[in-house]
Amino acid sequence: VEDITEQRQTRLDLHAEREAAVRREQERTLRQAQYLLQMAERAASAGAWDWDLHTDRLNWSPALFHLFGLDPQRDQANFDTWRAVVHPEDLPASERALDHAIRERHPFAMTYRIVRRTGETRWIDAYGQVGIGADGKPSHFSGLCIDATVRHHNEAHIRQLNAELESKVIARTAELAQ
Repeated sequence: VEDITEQRQTRLDLHAEREAAVRREQERTLRQAQYLLQMAERAASAGAWDWDLHTDRLNWSPALFHLFGLDPQRDQANFDTWRAVVHPEDLPASERALDHAIRERHPFAMTYRIVRRTGETRWIDAYGQVGIGADGKPSHFSGLCIDATVRHHNEAHIRQLNAELESKVIARTAELAQ
């Protein structure tokens, strides 16, 4: 009979050290991914969201709260909060688009307006993707909301300038015809 208690303890200690090293590396990788996401959100004026379809739990990044003009310490990430900021004229189409994306398992992309508590209206480009669980059914829905206000205002300004230019061309053409 040979006493292998010390060898066994050494193996257990090595295994525990390897597991701890793997856990530290995973935590480092996760922190780095979170940092990169936060940088990307700031650069793009965007915020991320994730919806667990089984529990109906909705998670928003701090940047999404900020984008919507909300306080993550005071406000809840839920659909009532989202519905309260979406412009009333855009809410029915937004909800239909969400339902359609889940039902048909299609990517979600749409633009809608929000109204912040200050009364300021912002344009949001929203993108999402349905995740399928092991059972083959939709399990979660994740995406991004991007502040598209500047782009929307620029596009409206370009449309206005084009309309003015067309009007001038018509008037000048009529002058030349006379």
